[in-house]
Amino acid sequence: MGEANKKRQTDIPIGIDVDEVERIRASIEITRDQISHALNDVQDGVQESLDWKLWVKRHPKQAIGIALGIGFLLGKGR
Repeated sequence: MGEANKKRQTDIPIGIDVDEVERIRASIEITRDQISHALNDVQDGVQESLDWKLWVKRHPKQAIGIALGIGFLLGKGR
């Protein structure tokens, strides 16, 4: 038995099922990994949605319309 296992078993109060504690720890680790992956996906999605060059590539007609509208509004003030 390794030193880490001895430490873990001594941290567990008497009467608690060691196997159950290990299953819970494993479940927590899996959940932690899933949350980390989900957070990375959200960050990628936000970064992609804020990338104006990608938006223009995906929606060229809307981009031209917006540019024309802004140009009209800016030119009208003169």
